[in-house]
Amino acid sequence: MENAQVLILEDDEDLRNLLMTIIETAGYTAVGFDDGADALVHLSGAEPHAIVLDMLMPHAKVDGFAFLARLSGTSSSAIPVVIMSGLSNEISEALAPDVAKTLRIAAILPKPVAYTALIEELKRVIRPGKPQPEYN
Repeated sequence: MENAQVLILEDDEDLRNLLMTIIETAGYTAVGFDDGADALVHLSGAEPHAIVLDMLMPHAKVDGFAFLARLSGTSSSAIPVVIMSGLSNEISEALAPDVAKTLRIAAILPKPVAYTALIEELKRVIRPGKPQPEYN
């Protein structure tokens, strides 16, 4: 989808900038934040087509876990989320399928993230006129 916006929530500035460049090179608009609190403020006035979310952000006021909790029940909870984390296996095991579906988690990718896999997931979840995929 042309001009689709992807929100990136990643506390590592170099990685966030790299992800933004890769996502923009793939034809999307990218907006990045290093704290879930700032990303939530952004979501009050914008609705991106997908969210790329780092779960562990030790210096953030609102990390990935708290971000997901605050996102739940809002109009933004319909936005598909691609999680990337060094704890991808643990997160996959801990998330009950109904919780993952409610939170619109489309994928959980291990860190370091394979950029081609990230772009493929974004292509899968950002499709005009297609129903959004469930967590797999």
